[in-house]
Amino acid sequence: MFNWLRARFGSAPRVLSMVANWLSNAVWLFDTKFLTLTQQAFQQNEVVYACLRLLSQSVPEAPLISYKMKNNNERSPLDYDHPLVKLIRRPNRLMTEYEFWELTTLHMGIVGRSTWWKERDFMGHTIGLWPMRPDRVGPIYSDTNDPATNVLWGWSYLCPDGSGQISIPADDVLFFNFPDPTGESGGMVEGYGPLQALARQVAADNEATKFVGALLANYAAPTVLLKVKAPIRTEGEATLIKQKFRQEFGGAQRGTPAVLDADTDIDTIGFNLQQLEFPDLRDIAESRLAAALGVPAILVGLKVGLSLGNNRASITEQRSYFAETTLSNYWRRYQDGINTQLAIEFGDDIVCEFDSLQVRALSLQFADKIAPIKSAFGAGGATRNEYRAAMHLPLLPPETGDIFLVPRNMIEMPKDKEIAQLLPPGNTLPPGQEKPASEQPAASVMPNEEMMQKSVKAVADFGYQTDAENELAAIIAAMFATYLPIAEQVLRSNATFPFTTFRNALRRAIEPVLVKYALEQAVREA
Repeated sequence: MFNWLRARFGSAPRVLSMVANWLSNAVWLFDTKFLTLTQQAFQQNEVVYACLRLLSQSVPEAPLISYKMKNNNERSPLDYDHPLVKLIRRPNRLMTEYEFWELTTLHMGIVGRSTWWKERDFMGHTIGLWPMRPDRVGPIYSDTNDPATNVLWGWSYLCPDGSGQISIPADDVLFFNFPDPTGESGGMVEGYGPLQALARQVAADNEATKFVGALLANYAAPTVLLKVKAPIRTEGEATLIKQKFRQEFGGAQRGTPAVLDADTDIDTIGFNLQQLEFPDLRDIAESRLAAALGVPAILVGLKVGLSLGNNRASITEQRSYFAETTLSNYWRRYQDGINTQLAIEFGDDIVCEFDSLQVRALSLQFADKIAPIKSAFGAGGATRNEYRAAMHLPLLPPETGDIFLVPRNMIEMPKDKEIAQLLPPGNTLPPGQEKPASEQPAASVMPNEEMMQKSVKAVADFGYQTDAENELAAIIAAMFATYLPIAEQVLRSNATFPFTTFRNALRRAIEPVLVKYALEQAVREA
């Protein structure tokens, strides 16, 4: 890769810088702290490693989806074989999309910047993205008025073999950064990472760990004082006594009884295990490291987080908080960089966005968010397309999408229409104030002849044994068919169902049938 870079960009023309003249055309390396921070913090401090591991493995949980925008602000996902989709899915032959965002987030967490070289084919199309170690990349500033090269002409890359630096135009580099306000460009190009701010805290925590380790290696005591009454004349004699003591009571011999003569005394000055761990110092270090990296302490198992609560509810809440704050900011920063530096090469109408709906910590919140539109859709208050838009699904054509689905058990009724208008003739009083059964004509509450014929036909296939059974089933079906619309409107208007009317009508309808059924039963038994 480096030979190809040298062959293509080794003779790239130098241009003037737009920032301070003394900066223009010069090749600058940001700093050399990346390697030091990586070795002393990420690779040696378990708290830093745990926080960065969680952060870098959580960002890729939301996949980056590419869309094609339409004139009406609608969008549709790009095909699986689209060049941009393929590039994001496999940035280079050695990395997947997950690994791409994982490494990018590690670079950002350590030094606040991540740079990737765009590999192009002979037609100039980007076909690969390759990582460049942050401490080997520096800006080539520009002070021209050309919109394409003002502030930044490109980047210089220091070859790993030390053979020289390669100048790469800005269009051939994809970079992300946390702004550094003290940078020469005001923070547009330079970066400042969380671990740079935590350098002293990490160093103090590492020293505390080394100190405890040294104490444990030396019997967990800073001093073992051996008092010998006989004079020690030479340094060699003192060294011999120390070595003899370590041989007899150190290592695997710890805890064995000591036998000394009357001229020798042992005084020890040490700490107990609680004192050795420096609990206050450890808690402060853990909380500061987790806070600067934007990671809830409880999610990485830090003591300062577990002491506040380790129940399932607390962990679930912290996961949601972590996704809503830290991860959302990373997703927005990354997708903006992709859209302005990479997606635009594939078309002005191409945009990329992280699909946070696939993040488990946010799934419950999404369910709560769509609950109103889901209820409205089920009740016929929202169209198919309104529901699909809330679910982030492609819209349907207007003839099938811009319609309301009204349940069959719901009846449209004007706002000023009264429930009494739906009652059978002769029962026009408001619900709850029906006439007594003795004052109501039977015809007003009995199913009509047409309803009875339909009901008899509907139950004819049920296989009842007698005519009375068939007639009884038909009457009950007709009664329910008559009063079901009334019950539905009562439920919708919070009115009172005319139970007295329904009960009296049902009794008058089935009493003759019950007598007929009793006679048939008596004839069969005889």
